[in-house]
Amino acid sequence: MTVASKKSSPTIPPVVSKGAALVLGLIFLAAGVAKAVDLNEAVRQAGAYNIVTDRTVLLFLVWGMVLAECALGAALVLRYRIRIALVGLALMLAVFFGALGWAWTMGLTEDCGCFGQWVSRSPGQALLEDIFLVVLLGLAWLRPESGKSRVKPAAVVLVCLATLALPFAFGFSLDSVLLPGVEGPPVEPLTVLDGQAVDWSASPYLVELMSTDCLHCQESVMDVNILAATPGIPPIKALCFDSPEDIAAFRETYLPEYPLLRIAEKDYWRLVANGSSPRFLLVREGHVVRAWEVAPPLAGEILSILEPSP
Repeated sequence: MTVASKKSSPTIPPVVSKGAALVLGLIFLAAGVAKAVDLNEAVRQAGAYNIVTDRTVLLFLVWGMVLAECALGAALVLRYRIRIALVGLALMLAVFFGALGWAWTMGLTEDCGCFGQWVSRSPGQALLEDIFLVVLLGLAWLRPESGKSRVKPAAVVLVCLATLALPFAFGFSLDSVLLPGVEGPPVEPLTVLDGQAVDWSASPYLVELMSTDCLHCQESVMDVNILAATPGIPPIKALCFDSPEDIAAFRETYLPEYPLLRIAEKDYWRLVANGSSPRFLLVREGHVVRAWEVAPPLAGEILSILEPSP
């Protein structure tokens, strides 16, 4: 009976469970690092889900997710508190399933954003891959042995500290969140990356902050074209930090009848501030006098703002 019961009890070789935990840990570490090296892009991709709209809140949520991915991934790679790490990853996968399912059914984004700009995949593809991660999690759960060590917790802490510092090493600045792109403050001068300068004080401008792969930005082109052709509407300038190739493809596909100019990423996020893309700024005498989110303003609203006071 004892021999029979041992033969019938489900088990797997330790190497399979350890290998599953290692692969799972490396995947989550890679996902966290990919987001950390371009945190602004990770925030933009997360914002495309339209679940959290305030960019300041979204920034710290994404940063927290990056920290959790790296900490839990490191714990699995080092085989430290594996059960706790697996429970944490299971909770994260549940959140990912919900967000990806929402984005897929609503058609909100074409890129899941799981690995930042390293890998581009649709929410549907990411859902299938997350099923594979669940299988790995189950295999790792069956044989979760982990040895005791004073070095392992210190190593996990070091990974967490490195994760917090990594965005700054790759040019991230809190100015992208805290500096104004809102009504009232002056708009700081900026230089377009092809060498042109934008003189905000020369005349009123309607400025669109956009991205070439943003669905709302693509859908707004016709409305912005109509605005650009309306008498009395100030010159329209669209600003983004996409590559010249992406800008050329956007122009060819969507036919904007207004200039689309490249600026530095830090300038873009300074002007977007806490808003979403596309973000429209009415600039007069170097100051933002009105801001609109997602949808372009109506022509009558702009003209009423620009009318001289009686």
